[in-house]
Amino acid sequence: AAKAQDSMRNTMQWMKRGMFFLIALLCVLMAGMFAVCFAATEAGKEFHVGGGGGATKMTSTSGEVVQVGSSDFSATRDGVLRARSSSVCAEPDASFAGGCRRLSEAEHVPVQVALAVQAIDSLTSALPDATFHELRALELVHPGQDNHTLGLTITSWQRVEARSSTCGSVVHLQTTIGRLTL
Repeated sequence: AAKAQDSMRNTMQWMKRGMFFLIALLCVLMAGMFAVCFAATEAGKEFHVGGGGGATKMTSTSGEVVQVGSSDFSATRDGVLRARSSSVCAEPDASFAGGCRRLSEAEHVPVQVALAVQAIDSLTSALPDATFHELRALELVHPGQDNHTLGLTITSWQRVEARSSTCGSVVHLQTTIGRLTL
């Protein structure tokens, strides 16, 4: 009976060792599988995120900075949407005459899709006609404690010659609530 108990104890020790070995082997295999999947994912990426000095940049596998915005348009600080430079061409396209799409021959011409809000410090009749042609709304602000404002919608405008004016003319702005003369 003692021999059978020693044999059983010896068998149990081998079973415990075998179980710990299988658990350790399973953990090593799972870690290896994770490492292989991670390496395959990194190798399959078309771009990588990185950069030093606080400037995080997305770069392609060749090291070039990846543009993530629209390749056709860019927005300026004042909110005007402009066509990008025609010299920027990532992939030449044979279906277009120059090999690249050209939305605008002149790079400085804005693409008009919505009204851009621009602040004018002083509204006078000396401003060019192009400014009044684009003027759609006007907000008058009274400087003070409460900063009271009056919003006006411009329906039309008219420049009238006047000898008494400093610049030789006055401008009548027709609004929804009346006429404003500059």
